[in-house]
Amino acid sequence: MNNLVKDKVVVITGGNSGIGYATAKAFSNLNANVLITGKREEALKKVSEDTGIKSILANQSVMADIDNLATAMQSKFGIDEATLEVIKRQMIGQVPLGKMGTPEDVAKLVVYLSDNNSSSFITGAEFFIDGGMAL
Repeated sequence: MNNLVKDKVVVITGGNSGIGYATAKAFSNLNANVLITGKREEALKKVSEDTGIKSILANQSVMADIDNLATAMQSKFGIDEATLEVIKRQMIGQVPLGKMGTPEDVAKLVVYLSDNNSSSFITGAEFFIDGGMAL
């Protein structure tokens, strides 16, 4: 297993506590290049000091923080725009519908479900908005 993640880049949101922290440590112990994010600066600093794991203060519900995370990953791990484009194409290639989902894709389902004329017979369900990945 050690060779499977050696030198790979692993980004863990919420990596400063709980399951995220344990996962970050596990990947770090396997020699992966780990980067954690979190909303609490002091907790992130402590994890970095205790483990040597790189951290970035980021709230994943804030788009600007997500953009900053992408920029930080590029600089910390030497990922250039061409590499990011290759990663994106590879990800899209795995999605049966052949495209990345957007927040608007989710919003359309939420609006549909909120319309009693359209969805009045739906009482409970699990909806996969993943481009067919769960199939």
